[in-house]
Amino acid sequence: MYGTTDKIELKESNSFNPGINQNVTIRGQFRSPRKDNSGDPVLCIDIEGPTGQKLTVTEWAQDTEDKMKNQLVRLRRWVKEVTGTDTFPTQFASYEDMASKFTAAVNNKDTLLEIKLVYGSKGYLEMPKYDGCVRAMSNPTRLVLSSSEAAKTTKPTATPTDTSMMDGMDMGTTDELPF
Repeated sequence: MYGTTDKIELKESNSFNPGINQNVTIRGQFRSPRKDNSGDPVLCIDIEGPTGQKLTVTEWAQDTEDKMKNQLVRLRRWVKEVTGTDTFPTQFASYEDMASKFTAAVNNKDTLLEIKLVYGSKGYLEMPKYDGCVRAMSNPTRLVLSSSEAAKTTKPTATPTDTSMMDGMDMGTTDELPF
């Protein structure tokens, strides 16, 4: 006999694709972003796709008012798209308080969203860091990729190493090779 009696299940990709991803849900949590749960907790926005894809967007504590304002604009957009109302405040007692209020606003809503994902400069899939990258599926206007976003849907390749230091060096084979 050739074969198996075990049930065989085909697994779908558990990664998101660059571009517009539809029918995703989110959940916020104030926790360590590390797999071993070490380190200080931060606001983690867990995105889950319809076939089990997972991606976490991390919103770190910011140190300047401009960075805090940009972060709050992004978080207010998430809350508005999930809840249908623009009710997320702009003043908090602390970063942890902000994270707590965000998670309370978006968790257990199961609102279907569409999100933009592009490759960052280090080759990781990420959301652009500006407003307008998330929209409720119930919104009749769909997200579109700008030309600069479309250019970031191809994973960047490794940059060649600077070989100027090796110019003039004899890189040929010798008779003393160990094999």
